[in-house]
Amino acid sequence: VDNLEDVIPIQTTNLTAALHTAGYPAANPKITDIAVSSNSSSRLWITVGGYDSAKKVYYSNNAGANWVNISGSLPNLPANCIVADDNDNMYVGTDIGVYYRGSGDADWTPFYNGLPRVAVSELEILNVIGGLNFIYASTFGRGIWSSEVFSPCTPTLTISSSQIGQKFYQAGTINSTSSVNGGAGTDVRFRAGTEVILDPGFTVNPGAEFTGFIGPCNSGIPLRNAGGDSILLFNKNIASARQYGMVHEASINGQNIVASFNIFSGGNYTIRVFDVLEGIYVDSLERVMSPGKQTANINMSSWQEKLLRIDLFSGNLLVHTQDVLTK
Repeated sequence: VDNLEDVIPIQTTNLTAALHTAGYPAANPKITDIAVSSNSSSRLWITVGGYDSAKKVYYSNNAGANWVNISGSLPNLPANCIVADDNDNMYVGTDIGVYYRGSGDADWTPFYNGLPRVAVSELEILNVIGGLNFIYASTFGRGIWSSEVFSPCTPTLTISSSQIGQKFYQAGTINSTSSVNGGAGTDVRFRAGTEVILDPGFTVNPGAEFTGFIGPCNSGIPLRNAGGDSILLFNKNIASARQYGMVHEASINGQNIVASFNIFSGGNYTIRVFDVLEGIYVDSLERVMSPGKQTANINMSSWQEKLLRIDLFSGNLLVHTQDVLTK
């Protein structure tokens, strides 16, 4: 037989109409990857590039005839690749690292312990030694990295080792005597269902950042939020936001970041915009602010829109901060 099509007709499915019905962007951004379940060829996932908010990952359980948007709280950055394990638990590689979503979870969870928060171009899950599964990530300009696959959320987690780099932990209760080191670029986050206990010996060294959240496991990506239950520690001290002021909220309006603040103690404040991906400040605004609600507009026309952070300083003390996802 010269041509297999003479024996086995090739069947194709046009994904366009069904994807648009599920909310796929009208501008048709690039489909960056396709993963097929090892349990059923009818179950598949696709990832989407571009900057259409909440349109990053789609799932079909009937070979592409219908799709469901499962992007959840993934950041508004390109999703480059996706892989599923034997239980249909998913890992997606984005421009700022890897995220995990269990087959029964409602949202994505950060997965970057042992993996860098940079653009991830490909993911593979391999069984290597003694039945242990590892996930491998190829990155843009940072080589290939590996980590053990996602571990289930435990009732209690004790963390005593030194913490450097980008780390995220979650459990029912977290106890820690860690030292958060590494200076600028170290960003450690704990999420606990009931309480985060920072025992004597816990320190955050100059330049490093730590945030503690109260929230259930696998409940989405924790962004610092002025209105939520969170603890922010900087430069070895608890920065008392309620003594000085807080970032109430920050949003995007055209070329501007519109930031509002609750100021409790009037005085000289500095508002700085931090580029999370580059690890640098891209803008700074000094203001004298009186007690009460204050608003500031920060123009973005002179630099590229990215994943940003609004930092509020009183003098040299960082008193509060909030992440901003931009296009």
